[in-house]
Amino acid sequence: MRKWLSRLVTGFLLLLVLFFGYCQVSMLVSMKKNFGVPSVFGYSFLYVATDSMVGDKPDSLPVGSGIIIEDVPPEEIEVGDVITFYYATLGAPDTHRVTNIIYDDDGQVRTFQTRGDNANAEIASSGETFSVDNYIGKMVYHSESFGAFLTYVSPQVPSEHNHATWLFPLLILTPLAIAAVYTIASTAVQMKKEHKQEQAELQEALNKARIDLNDEAAVLAFEEKWRYKKELKEHYQAEIEKAKKKERQKLKKEGKISSCDKGVSND
Repeated sequence: MRKWLSRLVTGFLLLLVLFFGYCQVSMLVSMKKNFGVPSVFGYSFLYVATDSMVGDKPDSLPVGSGIIIEDVPPEEIEVGDVITFYYATLGAPDTHRVTNIIYDDDGQVRTFQTRGDNANAEIASSGETFSVDNYIGKMVYHSESFGAFLTYVSPQVPSEHNHATWLFPLLILTPLAIAAVYTIASTAVQMKKEHKQEQAELQEALNKARIDLNDEAAVLAFEEKWRYKKELKEHYQAEIEKAKKKERQKLKKEGKISSCDKGVSND
């Protein structure tokens, strides 16, 4: 049970490390083709740094909000949606509300027109018109709590203490360290248990052989022979298991037993 639990915990921690690693690689790769906006599983996470979307609507965005952008097809966007796009004038991604959509003769989106909710913004928005090629995605979630979280995990988000420079690597290294410590501890416990069991078996063998425990030379001589016989027996058992496994694989290949069968067919 302990061995099975050890493998389960180690496997989970390794999967967690692989997941974080995949997310990191995915975000780095996506930035090159997504105007510098990292994406993972079709979602991007951004931080609202300006007041252009401050307003009284349910999806207006106070400064410091965190937003989740989904890679929704342009054809599914409607007037009133909040979208993120690459604004060439600023040379950076921007997030504003759609005020108009222009289609081509085939009914495909050609351009978007957008505007920020805050007419009195520090950087006022008189409206933007941009090609669908600059479209990044639709906002599907926003909250100031999520914005605070992003200051801890995203290097792209401004933070007084630069939490992201050490926290994200820590998220990857911590499961690795836990897995290593747990594996070493489990191995040590298992070795101690096996040693204790071996000593008990040796003591029983000494008693059966009526060896005088005070005769050190006799005890050492008996222990040497006992260990040698034990090693031979373990080697023999390993060879038998190896032969059985090879035979099972052969029978599976010939279709005489299924992959669920543990024993060897009697055919």
